[in-house]
Amino acid sequence: MYTAAEVARWARTSRQTVTRWVAGYAFPSNSGLRWSAPVTPRHHDEPFLTFEDLVEIAAVAAARREGVSMPRIRLAIAYAVSELGIARPLLSERFRTDGHDLFAKGGTNFTKFGQMVWPFVEEVLRDMDYGADLLAARWWPAGRSTDVMVDPLVNFGRPIIGTLGVRTETLVDRFVAGLSVEDVADEYGASPALIQQAVRFENRSGAIAA
Repeated sequence: MYTAAEVARWARTSRQTVTRWVAGYAFPSNSGLRWSAPVTPRHHDEPFLTFEDLVEIAAVAAARREGVSMPRIRLAIAYAVSELGIARPLLSERFRTDGHDLFAKGGTNFTKFGQMVWPFVEEVLRDMDYGADLLAARWWPAGRSTDVMVDPLVNFGRPIIGTLGVRTETLVDRFVAGLSVEDVADEYGASPALIQQAVRFENRSGAIAA
């Protein structure tokens, strides 16, 4: 279970944005105040976010970073829900494998918006592992070329260096405390390259100053 601040770090967005996306928010328009529904189907009395929420928020955040508007993202997701019959398509391996073809059909605004959203959402989904139920089960937030992974069943779902099973923030804490990369590597019986991966990941997600 994650806080909004943790999800914001790993999804590379702000805590305020995550809070707005999970609770919904009102915004002004030419016709008065309008309501933007939550991105994830959570209950208001739930204090923490789940791994599933993290995946959805990370995918939406990737599209937003590239300037795709929330209405277009919502239309694309709504179209995927309708066409695939999946309540939360961003979590589904079927959406990851069929999404490009789904949005390539053309002919409606839904597919047009889907074509705008897909390349950025797919950047996140291609780094997902899926379980027997075809739902997201593990995430490689820095890409599969690294050993940084998030598994909700391992180390309470915090980002870890997979081959070590140690949280990235733990490794970086040792580095920030004054140890060299080589010293931290010796302490954990790892290669310096793995420690550098942890530092780069935590630096990117805002845990230490750039």
